[in-house]
Amino acid sequence: MIAFVSNPCLPYRQFVALPSSGAETYLSLGPSTGRIMTLLPDRVGGVWLIGHPGPQQGELRVQRTTMAGVPLPGWEQGVGLPVRDVVTTLNIALDSAGGLAFVWSDPSAPATVRAFRLTPDGTPPPTWDPLGVVVTPVPATAGAFASAPDGMDGAYVAWIDSRFQATTGQDIYASRVLADGSIDPTYVTGGRAVAINSPAHSRVMVVPTEPGAAIVVWDDYRNGNWDIYAQRLPLD
Repeated sequence: MIAFVSNPCLPYRQFVALPSSGAETYLSLGPSTGRIMTLLPDRVGGVWLIGHPGPQQGELRVQRTTMAGVPLPGWEQGVGLPVRDVVTTLNIALDSAGGLAFVWSDPSAPATVRAFRLTPDGTPPPTWDPLGVVVTPVPATAGAFASAPDGMDGAYVAWIDSRFQATTGQDIYASRVLADGSIDPTYVTGGRAVAINSPAHSRVMVVPTEPGAAIVVWDDYRNGNWDIYAQRLPLD
C-alpha cells in the first residue's frame, strides 16, 4: 500500500510505501531528493508516480512502480515529460488503454493549453506532438481550463476564452483531442463556442459521462448574478 504523508514543515507532499512486512519506504523519483507531485494506480497492480528527480522546479518525469514502491524493470530512471512543473495548472488522468493523459497551461506561451499522452510502456504515441498538442487558439486567448478523458484514449478540454472580450465578454470554448493526437474535425481550429455573450465566467469543469461524451459545467454571470450552466459534449 502507498500512503500520503502530511508534513507541515515541507512545501511539498510525501508518499510512503507500506509493505505487508518490513520497513516503510519514502518514495522519490531518481535520487532521494526527488519529489513526487501525485500518483495514480496503473490498473494492473502498480502505481504511476509523477514528479521530478531533484529538489528544485524543473523537468517532470513519470515512473511506474509496484505497490511496494519498487520501480518496474526499465523504469528505474523514469520517463521525461514535455511539461515542466512551473505550469500553473496540470491535469493528469488515466486513459482507457491504461496510459496517462496530460493537459497543462504552457508557461512559455501564456494562455496556451497543450495535451500529451503516454502509453502504458512509457512511450508517446508516434502521431502525437512530442511537445504536446496545442488545443487552444493561436494567438492564445485561453484562461482557466479543465479537461477529462473522453473514454476513447483522447481528451475533452474546455476553457474560458477572451478572444471576443471587447464585444461578447468572456466565452466558454471546448475542443477534443483524439486518440491519434489530432483535433476532432467537428471542432474548428481553436475550439467551438459552448457559451457566449456573458460578461464573466469564474470556473469551468469537464465531467466524463460515457465513451466519446462529457459535460461542461461553468459559472456564468449573464443574469447579473452567478449561476451554474451545463452543456453536453459533443455539441449537437
